[in-house]
This record gives sequence, C-alpha cells and structure tokens, in this order.
Amino acid sequence: MTDSAEFVILLDEPNSEKVSPKSNEFVYLLDNEAVADDGAELEKASSHLALPTFSTVDGVVALYQDLAELAASSESSIVVDASAVTDADTAVLQLLAVFVVNSERSGRSVTWYKPSSYFCELAEQLDYAKYLKLDSAVASL
Repeated sequence: MTDSAEFVILLDEPNSEKVSPKSNEFVYLLDNEAVADDGAELEKASSHLALPTFSTVDGVVALYQDLAELAASSESSIVVDASAVTDADTAVLQLLAVFVVNSERSGRSVTWYKPSSYFCELAEQLDYAKYLKLDSAVASL
C-alpha cells in the first residue's frame, strides 16, 4: 500500500512542519444567536454549533473543522445543539469529548441545548456522558 491517509486531532497550534495548514474549505460561519424551531431564542451564547441529524463518521471532517474554528475563536461560551441527532457513532463522540475536555481546560464553558434522548443514551452506553458533561441530561431520561 503506497497511499495512506491520516486523521489528526489538533487542539493547539501545530508544532511540526509536517502538519499542513488548516483548510477553509469546510469552515462554516456560525450565528451569535440561534433560534429554535418553536421560535424561542436559544440561550445567548458566544458561539452556537448545531449537530446534524446523522452525526456519523461521514461528517466528522466537517465537524472537526467547525470545532477547530470554535477552538480558535476567543469566545468563552459555546452551545452545542444536539436536539436533532437521531444517528451518531463513536468517532463523533470521541471528537466532541476531546473538544469539551480541552475547552474546559482553556476556561471555556460548553453547554448542551436539548440533546436528543438518542444522543444521551448513546453517550451513556459508550461511557462518554462524563466526558461530554451530559450527566444531568442522562439522569433526566
């Protein structure tokens, strides 16, 4: 096999010349105020990220780019909307867990907006609820 692909999660500035610069190809602009389906305004937060209905490995590169943008911003509060998630896998949970842990170490708060029961149950079954800080959402199921 002469061709190989790598996926590297970088949360700090790259220290190696081998790391290629971040591509803007998958970067999406986020609104400062997001509105829920019922028209109610989500908690005013510095940044808001809505997870797609199918949060699987197929979309993990785009999610990584979104999270990298949030990590690079100077915002102190991030709201992750997981209300629409009906399918997810371990790759997404791992990426989100690393992001939440690193954000808290950097003094940023990450809060969840109405995570779906599917998302909470999956995180609990795979033992990611504690890393994602979903313990209270899981307890309310």
